[in-house]
Amino acid sequence: MGKVSIKYKLFFCYSLLLVLSLFCAVLISQHFTGKVFREKTLQDHRRELTLITNNLQLNLNHISDYVMSVALDPVVIASLEEYPALSEQDAAYNDIRRSLGKEINSIIGMSQNIFQWDIATLDQSFLNVSGYELLNPIERVLGPNYFAKANAKRSITLNGPFMISQTGEYKEILPVFVMSKQIVDLDTLKKLGYVAFFISEASLSSDFEKNLSFDGEMDYFILSGDNKILSSSRKEVISSDFLELQGLSK
Repeated sequence: MGKVSIKYKLFFCYSLLLVLSLFCAVLISQHFTGKVFREKTLQDHRRELTLITNNLQLNLNHISDYVMSVALDPVVIASLEEYPALSEQDAAYNDIRRSLGKEINSIIGMSQNIFQWDIATLDQSFLNVSGYELLNPIERVLGPNYFAKANAKRSITLNGPFMISQTGEYKEILPVFVMSKQIVDLDTLKKLGYVAFFISEASLSSDFEKNLSFDGEMDYFILSGDNKILSSSRKEVISSDFLELQGLSK
């Protein structure tokens, strides 16, 4: 076999160096391209989450405005002053229900974020002003002293989720939040009763499900300060402890 000339040796060396250089360049390019892509994806998701959480906060602010408006309404205050305790046996029961229902409906209109609402007297009995069928199971889940504890102060409170068993054909478990406030005499600040708005978890999660771009490929969780799951794409874990769900110690 003849000897390979120096010219061909140099050619093979330069070719090998060129291939190695190109290979290294491709690896470096892929690394930086992947890093840029990951950073852009994270930025997009952060932007989406910011928009969604801002929209969620805006919706909750609107509901709290309705709660405040009902609590300050003169017709609501006058009715509770005149009838601090009212049962279905009282002659004025239906008249009070109708007048309060008309007044409050004129305030809240057809808000889709409010699942149900009602007025409770000082003995914490619902007046069934709204006429919704779920008030009885909600009242059982909240317990007899819920408002006295949750609304000991005059500020608006938001608590939940409470797992409500629906009646009817499907008997689903419905996660519900309660936004409530004391109703007081505006002159004496004497406590007269409570206004309660009920917000379904579905109305909170809809903001995420409609606006996140990953099309159900990932789970999302909204957590409280103590890691309780308030809302999630996995409905079966709502009200569970997130750290325990992930197998993490507190």
